[in-house]
Amino acid sequence: MVVSIDAVRDLAREENLIEIGWIEKNNVISFWKGVGTNYTRINVWCTTGTVGTYMLHPRLGRTQFFRRNCTIDRIQGLMKNPRLHSGSGYYTVEKAVEILTKIEKPKEKDKRSPQSTGSHSTYSSNKENSDPGELDERCEAERQLRRIQKERTSLDEEEKRARKVIDSIEKRQEDERFRLEEEQLKLEEAKRIISEEKARVVKQQAEEYERRERRDTLLSQRRGRNESMGRSVERQRQDRRADRTEDGMEEEELVPRNKIKNRSQSLATTRRLRGTKYHFSLPESLCEDFEMGWSKSLVSVALGNSGFIQIEEPGKGWNFRNVPKGLEKRLTTRSAGQPPPKYTSLGAKGRYFVQYPNGKRQWSGPASLSTYLQGAKRSVRSVAFGKNYNTWFVVHSDGDYEWNGKIPYGLEQVLNAHDHKLKCVSLGGNNEWYLEASTGEAWWNGISETMSDCVENIKDQITFMDFGDEWEWIVRYE
Repeated sequence: MVVSIDAVRDLAREENLIEIGWIEKNNVISFWKGVGTNYTRINVWCTTGTVGTYMLHPRLGRTQFFRRNCTIDRIQGLMKNPRLHSGSGYYTVEKAVEILTKIEKPKEKDKRSPQSTGSHSTYSSNKENSDPGELDERCEAERQLRRIQKERTSLDEEEKRARKVIDSIEKRQEDERFRLEEEQLKLEEAKRIISEEKARVVKQQAEEYERRERRDTLLSQRRGRNESMGRSVERQRQDRRADRTEDGMEEEELVPRNKIKNRSQSLATTRRLRGTKYHFSLPESLCEDFEMGWSKSLVSVALGNSGFIQIEEPGKGWNFRNVPKGLEKRLTTRSAGQPPPKYTSLGAKGRYFVQYPNGKRQWSGPASLSTYLQGAKRSVRSVAFGKNYNTWFVVHSDGDYEWNGKIPYGLEQVLNAHDHKLKCVSLGGNNEWYLEASTGEAWWNGISETMSDCVENIKDQITFMDFGDEWEWIVRYE
């Protein structure tokens, strides 16, 4: 009985069966019903109407059951209840093999029965003499065996898939083990880093102690040098008084009291113009030294080269940290009788400029700066070093100026827009700049947000700005 494959598929969808295969050559379609080990496989031969069910028998285990010449209604009933009987029986694998063996074994080995028909004798084969029911059973057993072989193939494939799953799990477990080993290595690395950090802190503390010892020694030497300079000046005064006495001249008061008072007032005014108050931002390692060296008597303060230098009024010394080696040597080797610098400026990459009260000046920088300073006879008021090595800006005491290299664009705009004599210009390592004209007007730009917030409330009181290489800065104000 021929049934429509589309009708069979419609019935399967109504019964929520899963289609798992279709063999076009034999026009057989297969479905899956149930879950887990309690599943049933239903095969429908659409050309003959045969339905085969492969399921788990409660007593016999896996069995196959065939129904022939099934109508579409019968097929639907089997889809609902695969255990529905129709007079046939179950076959296990062992039973199918047993039936095949029994049928293929001849009843009488290699023997034929003669039958007389007149003068002729005829022999009938074992197959011809077989019971038709037995042949039908053989066909069923052969089909059962082929189905079992296919099922074994399917089981082998399922075993392969299961093995892949197991291998995947084992791989994940192996990966997890590697991950744990890597985490252990990272933990050990973290412990090592912590240990190194502790050693670094201990070393830093030792260096800080050594630095303080060195600073105290330098301060002591500076105090001794200042005292020596004071004694030298006093000795010169005493010698002059002695000369006057020997010549019969009356000893005169060298500085009248009213002049001393005027000089004191003039010094206070000068200090206010320089700025006696300050805000700054420096690396933590420099802050303490900078604050210790600060006083109202500072005539020059400069940042650069990841350090600073503070120059006090004549006879009061100086304080510095991390200045270029050449400048440090010049400062530390000056004798007690030589005056301290009057002005200094610092820049990155070992650049510096220093000027003394007698007009002598020393510097280290690009060849263009050396060429210019060697040809300039006028006194220098300020020197600034830019971000690039060849960038510099010189302001003279008369307000004239000269610059070289690539200065910040905003600074160049101000210079082009205002024809002023200048008082000073400062440049930073991140294109920060500050300009003060001789009229007292000042401009600045490129500063950090922190510095901008700091100077917002004192912008009308600012007397000086200077910048370091890595966003360090100082503001003097009054």
